[in-house]
Amino acid sequence: MYLKRKIYSQLLEWKNDTGHSTLEVTGARQVGKTYIVNKFADENFKKKIYINLFDLSGKQFMACYKQATEWKPGMQRPKTPLLDAFQLYDPAFIDSPDTVIIIDEIQESADIYNRIREFTREFKTHFI
Repeated sequence: MYLKRKIYSQLLEWKNDTGHSTLEVTGARQVGKTYIVNKFADENFKKKIYINLFDLSGKQFMACYKQATEWKPGMQRPKTPLLDAFQLYDPAFIDSPDTVIIIDEIQESADIYNRIREFTREFKTHFI
């Protein structure tokens, strides 16, 4: 139990940090990373969006992302493609410090992995 309390307090410190950075959770497989992050999000945010890039929710989000960011020469560039992607995925999404988006198995998409810092810069929402 001590390990969970220590991790949980570190998650609270991250949430309250005004620097607003993306939180990367790494560690051995099957040790409870997803469990503790979801528990923390459920208890400390008004809105949680969970996307697992290894399963159906990930495929659905990637379809929304592709639709929102699609651009061809001669077309007007989308003004808010990232916001559009999250609103396509979850129409109730509102960019707020009381919202957290958990992207599990992010290594499954090089595009999302490479843009995660951009998400943090553009949104008030927290990203794990």
